[in-house]
Amino acid sequence: MNPLSFRNNLAELFEARVAAAPDAEAVVSGQTRLTAAELNGRANALARRLTAAGVGPETPVMALLQRSADVMVTLLAVIKAGGTYVPLHPDLPLSRMRWIAEKTGAPVIVTDTTHTTHDLMHHLQAETGGTDTTHTTHDLMHHLHTMVVGTESDPENLNLDIDPHRLAYTMFTSGSTGEPKGVAVTHRNVASFAADHLWNSPHQQRVLFHTAPPSTSPCTNYGSPSSTAEPSS
Repeated sequence: MNPLSFRNNLAELFEARVAAAPDAEAVVSGQTRLTAAELNGRANALARRLTAAGVGPETPVMALLQRSADVMVTLLAVIKAGGTYVPLHPDLPLSRMRWIAEKTGAPVIVTDTTHTTHDLMHHLQAETGGTDTTHTTHDLMHHLHTMVVGTESDPENLNLDIDPHRLAYTMFTSGSTGEPKGVAVTHRNVASFAADHLWNSPHQQRVLFHTAPPSTSPCTNYGSPSSTAEPSS
């Protein structure tokens, strides 16, 4: 187990891998192929948009995305910005999505061109009178920013000072036994899991996921020199 994993945040760990193998294939999704450097650049660009929208330490950021390279870009971008990634599966009931949005009080939602017309987006825009307008959630006034993942790239890392004990992402249980519960995972939690001997796979080995990130993707992002995530059919 690498002790450095516990002294660095996930952005630093990923960027160290990128520096070691920038041209390694990092993501394959359909016809989209991204090298480690390309993935890092896209994540940096989105992270800067997130910080400009006010995302900082443990700011919850919802992500409504289809399985694609955009998921990996967004996950990394939120982490680089210091925020907390909150995934929303597109097939969840609208009532569940609304509940998560209100429970987290997330001021930002990242989506893709496929889901800009999703019922949740219509609901949020109806509540706020459009994006980037003030509305109330849990009696706190804030602005809701909607961002669509783009292909712009920025080679420069943000190099923010993020405490590895801060939250990296929050996932909600199904709620089959009652109200859904949020499972909060820190940078250090993910680093510990990624450092497990289970992930000591050969260089360039591909990993096929049945479940969508972030439940498994942090392991490949931070635990191997280069790895490939392919969406399940």
